[in-house]
Amino acid sequence: MHRLVVCVLLSFPAIHGDVVSVAFHRPCGQGAGVVTQTAYTNVVTRSRLECARMCAVNRSCTAFTVCETSLYYDCGLMDVLSPDLDCNDPAVTRQNCSLQVKYATDLVQPAEYNLASETYLSASCPAGAYQLPYYHVCYWAQATPQNASDLQHITSCQDEGGQLAIVPSESVMVSLESLMNADSGFNRGSSDLGYWLDIDDRETENTFVTQLGPAPWIRWRPGQPNDAGDPLGDQDCVVLFPYDSYLLQDKYCTMENKPLCYHHQTGDGFRHVYTHNLNSEFGNVTSLGQAIQKGADIRVLIHSFDTNVDLVVNVDYVENLNLIYALSVHNMEITGVSTRVILTASTTGELKVTRWVSGTASSTTRKAWMSWYATDKQSVSVFESTTPSESMLTSAIMNGSDIRVQTVLDSYSLHDVYFGRNVTGQFAWKPSQFDTTWTCKLLNKVNMFDINWNTGSNMTLSDPTDFKLLAGDPWQLVFSNDESGLRLYGWVTDLITYIQSGHRVKVIYDGRSAKVDTVYIQSATVSVMLALGLDLDDVDASTSSWTRTITLVSTSGTVRTYGFSPDSATVLWNSSSTVTVQWYVDKAVWTEVHRSLIDITDNFIGNANINDVFYAGQPFRIRVELPAVSYSMTSLADSVSYDTANEIFTAKWSRHFSVIYNEIDGNFELNEPVEYNYFEVTSTGTMTTSTLVNGQYSVQSFSSIVNVWWFSQPYLF
Repeated sequence: MHRLVVCVLLSFPAIHGDVVSVAFHRPCGQGAGVVTQTAYTNVVTRSRLECARMCAVNRSCTAFTVCETSLYYDCGLMDVLSPDLDCNDPAVTRQNCSLQVKYATDLVQPAEYNLASETYLSASCPAGAYQLPYYHVCYWAQATPQNASDLQHITSCQDEGGQLAIVPSESVMVSLESLMNADSGFNRGSSDLGYWLDIDDRETENTFVTQLGPAPWIRWRPGQPNDAGDPLGDQDCVVLFPYDSYLLQDKYCTMENKPLCYHHQTGDGFRHVYTHNLNSEFGNVTSLGQAIQKGADIRVLIHSFDTNVDLVVNVDYVENLNLIYALSVHNMEITGVSTRVILTASTTGELKVTRWVSGTASSTTRKAWMSWYATDKQSVSVFESTTPSESMLTSAIMNGSDIRVQTVLDSYSLHDVYFGRNVTGQFAWKPSQFDTTWTCKLLNKVNMFDINWNTGSNMTLSDPTDFKLLAGDPWQLVFSNDESGLRLYGWVTDLITYIQSGHRVKVIYDGRSAKVDTVYIQSATVSVMLALGLDLDDVDASTSSWTRTITLVSTSGTVRTYGFSPDSATVLWNSSSTVTVQWYVDKAVWTEVHRSLIDITDNFIGNANINDVFYAGQPFRIRVELPAVSYSMTSLADSVSYDTANEIFTAKWSRHFSVIYNEIDGNFELNEPVEYNYFEVTSTGTMTTSTLVNGQYSVQSFSSIVNVWWFSQPYLF
C-alpha cells in the first residue's frame, strides 16, 4: 500500500513565525475533497517532507497543510486562502489526524538536499536517455546492432559516456520497462533482435557474471538459459527482448544485437566495489583501498554467513589498509547469556568470527563469499597532527560534518568530536586482535591515546601516533532550541518529519558534536541517546580511572548525563542542565522500503524493496512504535540478516540502555540499575528485546508485535 499525499495549492500573505491549526470541510484522508474558492492540483508523493519541499520550490505557494493518519499523508500546498478552512470543524476531529499550516519561507530550500525526486543526472546522459533519478542512473539503447564476441570491448557505450548495461534488480527493470513502454519511439525489437546486457557465463558454464561480479538478478524466459540444446554450451551471452515481456535469453555472442548502455553517477548510497566469492574476484580491491583513503564508509555483505542466512554489516573500524581488515563490532547473539560477536572481514576472502561469552573470547576463521560496498564520499583533510591548525576542523565540526581518523594503518569515524577543549574526539569499542581487551581511542590536538575499555583505565600512547582528520559533507541544521526549550531556529515539526523519513540525527551543544544512537519521539518532543562516551573530565584531570557516560538530550533543552563504571550497574553520578542545542540531519536520500503494521496485512513496499537494497549492501534505519508505550524509537541497524528459507529479514542493534519516560517533566531518564538493551526486529513485525544488567551476562528476553518502518538509501551501480 503506497502512502498517498494529496497536495493542494493556496496562497496568502505569510506572517513569518506563526503556526496555526487548520482543517478542511471533509474527513481527514479522503482525498482533495471540496475546498471551495480554492485552486488546487493533486499530486502523489511519498512523505510530508516531499510535500513541504514542493511548496518551497513553487513560486505561488506560501503555505502547506499536513494531515496524517496511520496509513498516509494528505498534503495541501496553498496559494488562495479559502473561507472553508476552519480550525474547529468537527468533521475532521479524528484520532491521529492533525493539520498544521507552516510558511514556505520557513522551509530549507530543496537545492540544499539531494532528494531523489530533485536529483538530476549529469549531461553524461545522452538526449532521450531513460532517467531513473532515484537510482542515480540512466539507460539508452544503441541504434546499430553489433556482435558481442568480447563484451568488454563494446566501446560504443563508452564513446557516449556509459558502459554496457547492468540491470541489478526487478524494481530497476520495472522502472526501466515503464519508461520504455511510454516511449512511442522505442524499438521493441523482434525474436531476432534484442539488446545486449553485461552478463555472460564464458568463464564458468551456468555461472553468469557481470563486470562487477556475479549477476545479482536475471529475469529469464521460461526454459532459459538453454544453450540452444548445444552440448558444447556455446550460448554464453545474454540478450534482453523487450518484445517478449522484457525477458532474457542466452544467445551466441557472435550474433548481432543492439547494446543497451547505462551511465551512473555519484549518489548517497553505497556502491559495489569488490567481491571475493571463494573462487574468483570481481571489481577492484585497489579501488576499495582508495575509497577508504578518501574517507568512504564501508559495508560488507557475507553470503551464507550461517545456514540459509546472508548477513550485511556496518564496518566500524578498518585496520591494515594494505590488506584491508574490516571490523564490525556492534553485533550480539542471545542464547541465555550475552555473546558479543566481532566480525573481521578481509579482502583475501578470510572471515574471522570472534565471540565473547562471559568475558572469554573464542575465534573461528574460514573462507567466505563477501561483497564490499563503499560510499562515493570525497572527504576533505581538515587537521593533521604533525602540523596542527584548528580553524578548518572547528568549522567542519560546527557544520555537523562527520569526522574520520586516518593513520597509515587505520581508518575509523569518530562518534564524538569537540571544539573549545583539550580533547578533539573519541571512538569506543575497538577490539584487540590479540587478547580480550577493548579499546577506546581518544584524540587531543597532537596525540592519540588508547584506553582500556574493560577496566576504564590505562591510557597509553597509540601506535602510530600521527594522524589526520577527514571531514565529510556538512549536515543540515533544521532546528535549534535555547536552554528553556524555546525555538531559536527552524521548527521541531520539521525535525520530526526528517526523523520519520529515515534521516540520521546529530546534536551539537557545549562544544560537543555527537552522533545519535537512538531517537525517541514523544508527542512534539524529540529526545536522543548518546551511548558511547567516556567522561572527559577524567581526561582533563589526567586520571587513571575512567567513567562511562550515557547522555539524554531533548528539544526541551534538558541534557541529562549519567556516569557509571564499565563493569558496574550502579550510577556513580548524574547531572542535569539546560543548554542550547543545535539539531542536524544528514542530507542523504532515505526512502521507506518496507513496513509492517499491527492488524494491517497489506504492508507498504516503496519504489525499492527491502530485498533489493539488502543485496546492494545498503544501510537500514528502523523506526518502531510499541503499543505499550507512548513514544516511537528510531535507530540505525548494526546488521541485517536474511533468512533465505523463511524469507524473513532481521535488523539488529545494540547501542542502547533502558530508559524511563518521566511524564511529569516530559523527559527521559536512565533506568537504574543500568541495563544494557539489544534489539532484534523482523520484517514481519516481531521485536525481541534482550536486557542484561551492565557488567553481568545473564539475559532476559521478551518479544512483542510492533509497528515497524524500514528505511534505506538508493543503491548505486
